Amino acid sequence: MKKNKKSIFVFIALLALSACQTTQQTTQLGFGSTAARPVNSSKTFQSLTEQIEKDPGNPLPYNIRGAAYGEIAQYKNALADFSTAIQLDPNYHYAYANRAFVYSQMGQRSLALQDYNKALSIDVQYDQAYVGRGLLYLQSNQQTASLQDFNKAITINPANPQAYYNRGLIRHNLKDYEGAIEDFTSAVGLRPEQAETYIARGKVYMDINDSLTAYDDFTQAVYLEKNNSNAWLYAAQSLERLGRFEKSKEAYQKAINLNANNSQARLGLSRVKSEL
Repeated sequence: MKKNKKSIFVFIALLALSACQTTQQTTQLGFGSTAARPVNSSKTFQSLTEQIEKDPGNPLPYNIRGAAYGEIAQYKNALADFSTAIQLDPNYHYAYANRAFVYSQMGQRSLALQDYNKALSIDVQYDQAYVGRGLLYLQSNQQTASLQDFNKAITINPANPQAYYNRGLIRHNLKDYEGAIEDFTSAVGLRPEQAETYIARGKVYMDINDSLTAYDDFTQAVYLEKNNSNAWLYAAQSLERLGRFEKSKEAYQKAINLNANNSQARLGLSRVKSEL
């Protein structure tokens, strides 16, 4: 199953800096609300480094700093910090899952899979590791294994929006339109600020010829992310199907203005111009 990387509901979750001063052990990279991101300023890293210098045997600051590095794509630094956290505590499953996510971002899927498996061998109830491993399977077109992991994540934590979203992608691909809509709707309810979920659900509505409902979803996606070229593209496509060619032309043009390489928008613009 070929998927644009942007279609995969990859989130970044980091605890606020104050977490360094608590016993909280759950900093997770790759699966949370973007609203949870701390500001990755030099002061942030300086404070984390000071925490490490004060307590070098504590894996938590390494895990948090590794997640901060991961967020800004400094993957080598992130790997070093997660590996140190694991050396300090070989049963630190959060660090294994975080390192797995970084490996996946670097295209090292076999290493990512090993780390997700290790995290789950330590804590079989860690839902985020199932989501991460499920994404690896999804990217490798192993739909059955991926579906099993997302099902498991939802069973463990029914409030996990990314598990619903990614299961919805699989159900859509399998033409289980009702199931896909149900999953995307659950994801929307749990995380309403994510434009990609509305886009995904809107595409299902397009496939079942409910262009008006699809347009509502694409409009919401545009509202959430006004600079999302694909949101404008899909809004334009739904307007085209509804016969609203002038509005469709405007939306296609907006998509092109945001991304001159949006070939689908250029083709759509040519189509609707011929209708005017």
